[in-house]
Amino acid sequence: MAKDLIKLRILLPTEIALAADDISSLTIETSMGSMGIQPRRRDCVAIITPGILVMKNSGAEETFVAIDEGILTKTGLKVTILAHNAISGKDLSQLKDEVKSKFLHQDDEETNLSQLMHKIEDSLLSRLHRMN
Repeated sequence: MAKDLIKLRILLPTEIALAADDISSLTIETSMGSMGIQPRRRDCVAIITPGILVMKNSGAEETFVAIDEGILTKTGLKVTILAHNAISGKDLSQLKDEVKSKFLHQDDEETNLSQLMHKIEDSLLSRLHRMN
């Protein structure tokens, strides 16, 4: 008899961050605390809090995923996670560096977007003022 394995999908707003069909177990942080999921666990829905998802494949190799807030659903052997951000890696220290780099880059983009929005608002207000 073949061992049951979890089919995991981590979906972000613009892409599929991870697709794995050979997961034997995973552990994730939820609003109710740490949650372990194995193939025969009952179906459930959980609110995910920012943290590290730890998953083991059929060969007992661990992979780590830094994950932002989101929602997890488990139905049968299918686990789907909808999240804002996710970054995976085999090594926690490397993952830490990648997360730090991504968030610094994201902060820079948000700053640039904020400055652009202020310029647009100023331009709009200036034009409206000239119309009156």
